[in-house]
Parts: sequence; structure tokens; C-alpha cells
Amino acid sequence: MWNHIKIIHNIKGKIPFRIKIFLIYMIYQIQSILYCILGKKFSFHTHKKKMYILLSTDYPNLGDHAMSYAQIKFLKERFEDYELVEITVNQVLKYLDYIKKVIKPEDVITLKGGEILGWNILERN
Repeated sequence: MWNHIKIIHNIKGKIPFRIKIFLIYMIYQIQSILYCILGKKFSFHTHKKKMYILLSTDYPNLGDHAMSYAQIKFLKERFEDYELVEITVNQVLKYLDYIKKVIKPEDVITLKGGEILGWNILERN
């Protein structure tokens, strides 16, 4: 992201790989703690069983928005006894630790299909 700035490129080149990994890990941990404390909590409106729709589209790709829309419509029509909880890509990245805590063994987890399940997600984000 910042490689076009020469000084940052030089600094990044001098930091050992293990330190880079450690810094990324620490940033993730700090963000995770802050998001859990200050972040949005997912509200549940009913006592129905929950069906989570993870990695729903929140970026500007109309094809992916169409897939998310179709998935939600399909699930609403066929699983009326479940409360659908949509969690977007960015919300999953921000609130992963919180999401792990609220999901129960009896809940259903769905993912949006398409290339997002591959390594392309790292290039986009």
C-alpha cells in the first residue's frame, strides 16, 4: 500500500520478517480488544435460532452485491424459523473475536460464495 513512498519501502526492507509478523499480530490484538470494548455489538431481535451470513458484500462490486442479495433472499424464503444475522466482510475482520463468542453450537453459519473464499480477499483488503 505504501511501497510507492521510497523511505517507507526502505524501512520495510530493513525490518526482519519475524518483527513484521509480530507487529502485525500486535496491531490485530489491539484492534480486536478495542473493537470488542468500543465496537458495535450485534443486536438480536428475537429468540429464534440464528443463521449468520458471514462475508456479506460491503465493497463496490455489483456482482458480489447481487450474490449477497440472492443468498439473503433465498435464506429468508426457506428458513423462516431462523433470525438472519448479516455480517459484512469488514465487520468480520473487525469483530472476529466477538463473533466467535456470540455464535452458539446450534447456530448456522453461511458464507457468500465466489472468489472471495480464495486468496483474492487479501489483495482486495
